[in-house]
Amino acid sequence: MLLGIIEMVEAGVTAVADHYFYMDKAAEAVKKAGIRANLGWAMFGFQGESIIEQTSAFVRQWQGTANGRIRTIMAPHAPYTCDDDFLRATVKAAEKLGVGIHIHVSETKEQTQTSLHNRGLTPIQIIEQTGVLSVPTILAHACGVLSSDIEILAKYQTGIAHAPKTYLKLGMDIAPVTELRQAGIPVGLATDGAASNNTLDLWESLRLLAMMPKFLQRKPEVLPCAEALYIATVESARVFGLEKKLGRLAPGYLADLILIDLSGVHHQPNHNIPANLVYSLRPEDVQTVIIDGQIVMRSRSARLRLIASDVNSR
Repeated sequence: MLLGIIEMVEAGVTAVADHYFYMDKAAEAVKKAGIRANLGWAMFGFQGESIIEQTSAFVRQWQGTANGRIRTIMAPHAPYTCDDDFLRATVKAAEKLGVGIHIHVSETKEQTQTSLHNRGLTPIQIIEQTGVLSVPTILAHACGVLSSDIEILAKYQTGIAHAPKTYLKLGMDIAPVTELRQAGIPVGLATDGAASNNTLDLWESLRLLAMMPKFLQRKPEVLPCAEALYIATVESARVFGLEKKLGRLAPGYLADLILIDLSGVHHQPNHNIPANLVYSLRPEDVQTVIIDGQIVMRSRSARLRLIASDVNSR
């Protein structure tokens, strides 16, 4: 987690929603490094409902800590790894704790068709019927959603974690970003992690986010640069659950911001800054990162280097 945070901060990422294992250790890394995070401890149905109480203890321990930089969320893995009773029990715990749910759902069209064949329901219909959508939800991927699923999602407080490089690398389907956003469902920019991405370079994901709809629809006007940047900032903050505190440089918002150097030759001629940010920027162009008003990286060096030394020594 420390290594991942270093890579993300050096690329200008100030906040991450992470759904995985050993999240108590991940929370310690977040607290130490100074980044902002929404952490969910992945749960599987085969572990039994006792795992829900264990995860609830993690939520109670870490929610709002590190000066509010750490937020927590319940994280049942997916409808195909958690049965309906397990999902309902998770919803009850989330409601009691006042947190949302982060879940993988409809990751591919094949997954959706299998669910329809086996149960007569799409994964989206399953999470609606089990109450998952009754709390704020982060839906990982949703590449296999149907038009009817989008209509369902539009009724609830939910958002999509969209990781375009992963879909290309794994030969997956591509989430219908345009259709989701037209229905009012926010899309957040994601990397999905090193196992299916190899880097945590969100700028690379941003380029793919902007280009893939153009390619699929054969229309270069689709998803212009300014709109792609909106997804990476304001809309991602909405998926993150902090749309009134993150994603804008405005009075009353949290002091999470980055300073970028656009003097490199790869940015010249500099006629269109949004285009530079979406199509030309490299992680090393990020010079300074400020999170919660604290300088985490200044001129590409800071206390993160000490953390890196600590990691390397292990």
